[in-house]
Parts: sequence; C-alpha cells; structure tokens
Amino acid sequence: MSNLLSSLKIITNDYIVAKDDTTKIVKKFIPQEAVKKLSESNNKIKMEREILHKKDAEEQAALEKQTKIITNIITNDPAAPKNLDNQQMAKWIIDAAKEFNVDPLVITSIAQQETHFTQNVPTANGSGIMQLTGITIKDMYLRSNVYDKALLPYLKKYKNPEQLKAAMRKDPELNIKLGTALYKQKLKQAKGDEKRAFMNYNGSNIKQKYSNDVYARVLNARQQSGFVSEA
Repeated sequence: MSNLLSSLKIITNDYIVAKDDTTKIVKKFIPQEAVKKLSESNNKIKMEREILHKKDAEEQAALEKQTKIITNIITNDPAAPKNLDNQQMAKWIIDAAKEFNVDPLVITSIAQQETHFTQNVPTANGSGIMQLTGITIKDMYLRSNVYDKALLPYLKKYKNPEQLKAAMRKDPELNIKLGTALYKQKLKQAKGDEKRAFMNYNGSNIKQKYSNDVYARVLNARQQSGFVSEA
C-alpha cells in the first residue's frame, strides 16, 4: 500500500489510480475516509508549496530592491572609484549583512562614510573599505567570544592577526565582512542603539559628528527603500 500511495496520481470517490511496480495502471479500492484524508493531505501540501513559493518570490523581490538601492548609492557617490564594479560591491555588502544579520543599508552607509567604497586608501591607522585597525583585528582573536559566531570561520582560516590583517588589506570582500562583524559587536555593546554603535565604531575625537553623518546616510537610504525609521 505504501508504494502505491507514494505514486498517487488521481483520487476518485472510491479508489485511487496509480502505477504499480510493473508500471501498469491499476485501481485500488480504499475506504471513503481514506480518500478524504489523502485529499486533505494533498491540499495541505499544495498550500504549503504555494506559501513557500510566495515567500521565495517576496524575498527575491526584496533582494533585488536592496541591490538596486545600494548600487544607486554607490553609483551616485562622486567620490567612489570610477572603475568600481558597483553591483559587485552591493552584493558583497548584502552578503555580509545577511551573514551577520544586520541592515545592509547601515553597512553601505559606514562604507561610504569611511572611504566612499575605496579599498586602497592610505590612512594612518585603518585599512580597506571599512577602515579596520590592527588593534581591532587583534581584539577579534583575543575576545572572539564577544563577536558574532559568524566571525569564527575567518579566525580559524587565518591562524593569527597578522595573517588576517594582510588578507583583509588585499581582499575588499573580506574587509567588508570584518567591518560588518565589528559593527555587529558595537551594536550589541550599545544594546541596539545605532547612533551609539556608530560612535563606538569610529572611536575618534570626532565620533559624535561621525555618528550623526552615518545616521543621516542610513535614514536617507531607508527612505529610498520605503522604510520609515521610528527615530
């Protein structure tokens, strides 16, 4: 019976029509109650598939919208590198934000504020798009427990801070992921207060202005996406 039911094709009032192991069409009489249960089960499966399909379609539409907004922000930034692959940059940001479960528009705003999406920026302390310092990289190893667990695979891949620091200087995607991990830690430390998290991310003597500037970028990006902040 189990083989027969697994190959169910048609349900009628009195029997099911299916293929047996010899691939011949056969009719198998089953009680009316069993027919009803099979019908309900099939309908439930159909509804679940429709819900999943709708959810997938909505997620894909949201992803496409996010990608378009972030790509436009990068494209319209006059200080961004002219030879930059804007869509690739947007994808890196969205992937990192998803991995660490933060708002990609926030990561976009930090990257724009820090370097205008430029990987090779000569500065005294920070490196790469997200301007990560050597002290920050060391802290990720020394206090890995205070960072999101999504960071752990990168700490295992690169055996020490020097290896990771050298890699993130060359690899913009890795730089964005580490910067996202740092922001996530600062957001947790600030108990969800984005402005405080921005201040702690920068940590300079102009961190209040920095926080205000980044937050203004975030609000602007969210307005473009249709998100209305409560702040």
